[in-house]
Amino acid sequence: MLRGKSHLAQLPEFYATMFKIPALFDQQIHLRFAAVLSRLLLSLFLFMLSAPLTAQPETADSTPTTAESTPDTAQPDTGAASQESAQKLDNPEAIWLGESDAQFIGFFRPAIKPAGIGVAILANSNYPSLNDDLFMLSYQMLADYGWSTLRMMLPEIQTQTQAKAIPENSAPTTKPAVDSEDANLAQESGTTEPQKEIDLRVNLSVKHLLANDNRFAVLLTGTNFAAQAFSHAQKNNRTVRGIALWQVNSAALNQEALKSLSATNFQIIDIVADTHDAAWINERKRAFALAGFSDNYLLIQSPTHGIGTLHASRRIRYWLETRF
Repeated sequence: MLRGKSHLAQLPEFYATMFKIPALFDQQIHLRFAAVLSRLLLSLFLFMLSAPLTAQPETADSTPTTAESTPDTAQPDTGAASQESAQKLDNPEAIWLGESDAQFIGFFRPAIKPAGIGVAILANSNYPSLNDDLFMLSYQMLADYGWSTLRMMLPEIQTQTQAKAIPENSAPTTKPAVDSEDANLAQESGTTEPQKEIDLRVNLSVKHLLANDNRFAVLLTGTNFAAQAFSHAQKNNRTVRGIALWQVNSAALNQEALKSLSATNFQIIDIVADTHDAAWINERKRAFALAGFSDNYLLIQSPTHGIGTLHASRRIRYWLETRF
């Protein structure tokens, strides 16, 4: 009995020891977990400190300029090209024309089998609608059939003459004669800096065409730059032998310039909307006839939507094939 009591007296101490073992085991696990967690936090802290040193953003000076990224070397943006030069220079046909501050971007597409006639396209990508569609289509297509094309980037201008809409059944407006030494055809509002810049760019673009296996050039223009096209042709009728007019307002025609050009067998294709009635078409033809044009003038009516630009571009191609 005494031994039994003694044995039973030891049971509380035995059970107490058994409960202490798991507690000691849990304490060791917590210590190890804390050690691992502290190491992870330390590693994360060191990584955050080193990240700014290894992921510095590249600057413009750290990227070398290569010949493949620009036509020649990096040049300052000027004129109308300043807003689009970054995108345009990715085009392999983009070129720099002019010198120093007068430089501007053009697009030159040499003909596969040159016919000796270059087409200078007076256009600006800031002008939406059909004009840009025809100009881009002509730029791409004509070069495939023998006519090198150059599409120049021109600054935007807006004059009273160019803002007028074509009234139905109205005759083209006659403008006063212009001194041949002037930089361009006079506008009611006078010569502006953008107009002088356009004259310079047209001149440089034509020179580039002549320097690349072309005997002479023709100009393709809409209403916005018709005055500059006539001005350049009037002063350079030996190197510019024709103009393709696309939807040009009657008010933009200069009768004195037309008279001067008709005397040199200058060729004009006049593409107008097919919405004009017979009376308007007769007055349009009459204006060119009074200026001395006959067989060297071709009027084409073209749709203003849908296949209109394709139809017009094909007529320009036919005109180039048969008139030069």
